[in-house]
Amino acid sequence: MPMTEENFIDLSTRFMQRAEALAEQAKKDGLKSLENEIFNFDETEKVFSDGLVLIIDNVAPHIVDKTLSDIITQENDEYLQHYQTIQKQAILRIQAGEKIN
Repeated sequence: MPMTEENFIDLSTRFMQRAEALAEQAKKDGLKSLENEIFNFDETEKVFSDGLVLIIDNVAPHIVDKTLSDIITQENDEYLQHYQTIQKQAILRIQAGEKIN
């Protein structure tokens, strides 16, 4: 079932709040502290959970970017593709030690 604009906005807003908290946790306690979070995401957040695995395993940023971009390009739903892009950007910012917003 395609994602609606309303669903996209709702999911994105909730995701950004959660990602901000995880970014703060990573800055404070290190990327390894996020290991328990990997399985706490639903199927629409697969890009984020896959990205967490990659950054916790210290995969180089350009490889994380390419890997997640490849996943995103396979998505046909426009709103879900945008949502996955937000997740990818959050992962790259967490990896770089930057704030999400």
